Amino acid sequence: MKLLSLTDIYPSTHALFSGIFVRYLNEALSKHLEIILVHPRPWPQTTNMSFSKSFSYYELQGRIQVYRPYMFTPPRFNRIFMRGLFFFLTTFKLLLKKRKVIDFDIIHAHMTVPAGFAGVILSKIYRKPVLITCHGSDINIYPQIRVLRQFVKFALNKSDVVVTVSNNLKNMVLNLDIKSDKIEVIKNGVDNSVFKIEDKEQARSKLGITNKEKIILYVGQLSKTKGLDYLLRAFETILTIKTNVYLFIIGDGSDAARLLTTVKSLGLENNVFLTGPRPNHEIPKWLAASDLLCLPSLNEGLPCVILEALSSGRPVVATNVGGIPEILDNDATLGIMVPPKDEVALAEALTRALNTKWNAHQISSKVSDLSWEKVAEKYLTVFGNLVRSKN
Repeated sequence: MKLLSLTDIYPSTHALFSGIFVRYLNEALSKHLEIILVHPRPWPQTTNMSFSKSFSYYELQGRIQVYRPYMFTPPRFNRIFMRGLFFFLTTFKLLLKKRKVIDFDIIHAHMTVPAGFAGVILSKIYRKPVLITCHGSDINIYPQIRVLRQFVKFALNKSDVVVTVSNNLKNMVLNLDIKSDKIEVIKNGVDNSVFKIEDKEQARSKLGITNKEKIILYVGQLSKTKGLDYLLRAFETILTIKTNVYLFIIGDGSDAARLLTTVKSLGLENNVFLTGPRPNHEIPKWLAASDLLCLPSLNEGLPCVILEALSSGRPVVATNVGGIPEILDNDATLGIMVPPKDEVALAEALTRALNTKWNAHQISSKVSDLSWEKVAEKYLTVFGNLVRSKN
């Protein structure tokens, strides 16, 4: 079976964490089928020239063939729904150009727009089944915009199968009047061989951190939807009680500069460190060196970083949004959940978590069966059923 994977979120040298779950899933799937992945890059005239040219047009990542053709989008109309149209045109042009070397049996699009929208049009042209995986913002946020809502509903209605990464997302898809019999819930996974319990002192030594501090860790995109403003204000409160606590924020995004300004305005620069994005191979060490992971998001799908923290034996303090309750499951041995946008509750939860003695092995055991290989097996079953039903 040959899979055409479409996505506008995928790791790169400029966005190390962007769509990292897409790469993890495809790496697991590539052990069983051939994958051609299309991840369009912005046309140089419409974005930063050096950013766009830094990508390779084609590269082989393990067993995954990755194509990054230029995608032109007029700056004035650089909207997500417009990118759906240009995503289709860009991919269609690539498939025509490479028709002698690119063949596929099924289309798998990540996010309803732009990739899902492009995928359903391509499925009609090539008469191939299409599956769309909804990851979070494409269902949590996009339908709130009137025009974009129509693009989302079009993609979902015209797809053959819709996969959501949490039951919460499934319920939100149902609220868009999508038939329940075409929706499958397949949750994200974690690489237990990489994210595992490690010695905290050794991890801190490699990162140049002493053992006297308490460390709160955040890993992810720096955007307003991640609730980092509330985390910073909660951390300000914590410092009035504990002085040996440090917050490391790993990641990059549109809010990076503003968050740095906020850190300085709150006088937190001696205890809060925005490290920027770190290579993926460093993240297990950062989790091992930390005392806990905090994810104060305003909305979510099913964040892989929480699974990775738990697999590393680290407790999690997070907001009870999206699929997060499905991971933590009100289990006090795994961490603490708080309402979003509540800096007081967040400060109290973080303080309590820092004062609690956690059982790392008990935490890690709760996610020991959530491997990417098992996630891939579920997708392969859906792919097989879908291809057979179309033949």
